[in-house]
Amino acid sequence: MKFALPLLLPLFIAAACTTTLGKGSPPTSLSQAVEIYTAQGGTKAMALAVDPGTGRRTWGAAAALLQSTAKKRALETCGRNVARLRLNATCQLLAVGNEPAQETEAACFAGTLHEARCSAQRTFAPGRKNTP
Repeated sequence: MKFALPLLLPLFIAAACTTTLGKGSPPTSLSQAVEIYTAQGGTKAMALAVDPGTGRRTWGAAAALLQSTAKKRALETCGRNVARLRLNATCQLLAVGNEPAQETEAACFAGTLHEARCSAQRTFAPGRKNTP
Protein backbone atom coordinates (compact mmCIF):
# COMPACT_ATOMS: atom_id res chain seq x y z
CA MET A 1 0.00 0.00 0.00
CA LYS A 2 2.90 2.32 0.75
CA PHE A 3 3.98 2.14 -2.93
CA ALA A 4 0.45 2.32 -4.43
CA LEU A 5 -0.45 5.71 -2.92
CA PRO A 6 2.03 7.76 -5.02
CA LEU A 7 0.69 6.06 -8.14
CA LEU A 8 -2.99 6.66 -7.32
CA LEU A 9 -2.71 10.20 -5.96
CA PRO A 10 -2.47 11.91 -9.40
CA LEU A 11 -5.67 10.13 -10.49
CA PHE A 12 -7.58 11.45 -7.49
CA ILE A 13 -6.21 14.95 -8.00
CA ALA A 14 -7.14 14.93 -11.71
CA ALA A 15 -10.69 13.88 -10.89
CA ALA A 16 -11.07 16.58 -8.24
CA CYS A 17 -9.43 19.56 -9.96
CA THR A 18 -11.71 20.27 -12.91
CA THR A 19 -13.01 23.81 -13.05
CA THR A 20 -14.79 26.15 -15.39
CA LEU A 21 -12.91 29.09 -16.86
CA GLY A 22 -13.21 32.77 -16.15
CA LYS A 23 -14.23 34.83 -13.17
CA GLY A 24 -17.23 37.04 -12.56
CA SER A 25 -20.24 37.27 -14.82
CA PRO A 26 -20.56 34.72 -17.61
CA PRO A 27 -19.78 36.00 -21.11
CA THR A 28 -22.76 37.18 -23.14
CA SER A 29 -21.29 36.53 -26.59
CA LEU A 30 -19.22 33.82 -28.18
CA SER A 31 -16.52 36.37 -29.03
CA GLN A 32 -16.28 37.33 -25.36
CA ALA A 33 -16.24 33.67 -24.28
CA VAL A 34 -13.40 32.87 -26.69
CA GLU A 35 -11.46 35.91 -25.47
CA ILE A 36 -11.77 34.79 -21.84
CA TYR A 37 -10.93 31.20 -22.81
CA THR A 38 -7.83 32.21 -24.77
CA ALA A 39 -6.52 34.35 -21.90
CA GLN A 40 -6.63 31.40 -19.49
CA GLY A 41 -3.54 29.24 -19.19
CA GLY A 42 -3.21 25.55 -18.52
CA THR A 43 -4.88 22.44 -19.85
CA LYS A 44 -8.28 23.41 -21.21
CA ALA A 45 -10.93 22.79 -23.85
CA MET A 46 -13.94 24.60 -25.27
CA ALA A 47 -17.01 23.11 -26.94
CA LEU A 48 -19.59 24.85 -29.12
CA ALA A 49 -23.06 24.02 -30.41
CA VAL A 50 -24.86 25.91 -33.18
CA ASP A 51 -28.56 25.38 -33.90
CA PRO A 52 -28.65 25.31 -37.73
CA GLY A 53 -32.30 26.38 -37.85
CA THR A 54 -32.04 29.44 -35.65
CA GLY A 55 -28.31 30.20 -35.65
CA ARG A 56 -28.36 30.33 -31.82
CA ARG A 57 -25.11 29.23 -30.19
CA THR A 58 -24.03 27.99 -26.80
CA TRP A 59 -20.73 26.77 -25.44
CA GLY A 60 -18.91 25.26 -22.53
CA ALA A 61 -15.29 25.51 -21.42
CA ALA A 62 -13.29 23.71 -18.77
CA ALA A 63 -9.80 23.34 -17.40
CA ALA A 64 -8.37 20.24 -15.75
CA LEU A 65 -5.08 18.55 -15.03
CA LEU A 66 -5.69 16.05 -17.84
CA GLN A 67 -6.59 17.15 -21.38
CA SER A 68 -9.09 14.31 -21.73
CA THR A 69 -10.91 15.52 -18.60
CA ALA A 70 -10.99 19.13 -19.84
CA LYS A 71 -12.49 17.98 -23.16
CA LYS A 72 -15.10 15.82 -21.43
CA ARG A 73 -16.14 18.61 -19.04
CA ALA A 74 -16.35 21.22 -21.82
CA LEU A 75 -18.64 18.92 -23.83
CA GLU A 76 -20.76 18.20 -20.73
CA THR A 77 -21.15 21.91 -19.92
CA CYS A 78 -22.05 22.69 -23.51
CA GLY A 79 -24.57 19.82 -23.52
CA ARG A 80 -26.27 21.14 -20.37
CA ASN A 81 -26.54 24.56 -22.03
CA VAL A 82 -28.04 23.01 -25.18
CA ALA A 83 -30.68 21.27 -23.05
CA ARG A 84 -31.38 24.38 -20.95
CA LEU A 85 -31.80 26.55 -24.05
CA ARG A 86 -33.71 23.80 -25.92
CA LEU A 87 -31.50 24.06 -28.98
CA ASN A 88 -31.52 21.57 -31.82
CA ALA A 89 -27.73 21.25 -31.80
CA THR A 90 -24.89 18.95 -30.88
CA CYS A 91 -21.76 20.07 -29.08
CA GLN A 92 -18.41 19.61 -30.75
CA LEU A 93 -15.05 20.79 -29.54
CA LEU A 94 -14.09 24.26 -30.73
CA ALA A 95 -10.61 24.29 -29.22
CA VAL A 96 -8.20 22.14 -27.26
CA GLY A 97 -5.66 24.32 -25.52
CA ASN A 98 -5.25 27.40 -27.71
CA GLU A 99 -5.52 25.44 -30.96
CA PRO A 100 -8.56 24.60 -33.09
CA ALA A 101 -9.99 21.16 -32.27
CA GLN A 102 -8.53 18.80 -34.88
CA GLU A 103 -11.51 16.42 -34.91
CA THR A 104 -13.96 19.26 -35.58
CA GLU A 105 -11.73 20.76 -38.26
CA ALA A 106 -11.54 17.34 -39.94
CA ALA A 107 -15.34 16.90 -39.79
CA CYS A 108 -15.83 20.31 -41.39
CA PHE A 109 -13.32 19.47 -44.11
CA ALA A 110 -15.09 16.14 -44.74
CA GLY A 111 -18.48 17.89 -44.92
CA THR A 112 -20.02 15.89 -42.06
CA LEU A 113 -20.90 18.93 -39.91
CA HIS A 114 -23.55 21.54 -40.69
CA GLU A 115 -22.17 24.62 -42.42
CA ALA A 116 -23.41 26.89 -39.59
CA ARG A 117 -21.21 25.00 -37.14
CA CYS A 118 -18.23 24.97 -39.51
CA SER A 119 -18.61 28.70 -40.11
CA ALA A 120 -18.39 29.30 -36.36
CA GLN A 121 -15.32 27.03 -36.23
CA ARG A 122 -13.59 29.09 -38.93
CA THR A 123 -14.54 32.38 -37.29
CA PHE A 124 -14.03 31.73 -33.58
CA ALA A 125 -11.54 28.90 -33.02
CA PRO A 126 -8.45 30.16 -31.15
CA GLY A 127 -5.26 29.83 -33.14
CA ARG A 128 -6.90 30.62 -36.48
CA LYS A 129 -5.76 33.73 -38.35
CA ASN A 130 -9.30 35.03 -38.84
CA THR A 131 -10.34 34.79 -35.18
CA PRO A 132 -11.95 38.12 -34.14
